[in-house]
Amino acid sequence: GPKVGPYTVHVQDFEGIALPCLRNVDSRPVLLIDEIGKMEAKSNKFTAAIRKVFNEFNGTIIATIPKPSANPLSLVEEVKGMPNTEIITVSTQNRNSVPQQIIDMIKDKD
Repeated sequence: GPKVGPYTVHVQDFEGIALPCLRNVDSRPVLLIDEIGKMEAKSNKFTAAIRKVFNEFNGTIIATIPKPSANPLSLVEEVKGMPNTEIITVSTQNRNSVPQQIIDMIKDKD
C-alpha cells in the first residue's frame, strides 16, 4: 500500500472498517469522525464518502483534522470551507475545556 512517513496504509483494510461506518448515518443526531488526514486521504472511496456525508448529513459532525501545514490536504481544506463549519484548535491550555465546549455547541443546535 501507499506510504505516509514510515507507515504503510492498508487501504482495503481501512475501507472495510471506515466506509460502513459512514453509511446509514441519517438517523443519528451526531457523527464523530476521527480523523480526516493524510493516511485516510489515500482512499478515494473514503474521500468520496466524507464529501457525501458533509454535504448530506443533517446532524452535527465532529471531525478531527490535522493542524495547518505548508502542504494542506485538499479534502481538509474543502471540509474547512463548508458552511456552518467551526474550527476548534486544541492546545494544552484548552484541551480540558474543549469537551464541554463541544457539548454546549451541540445543545445550542437543538
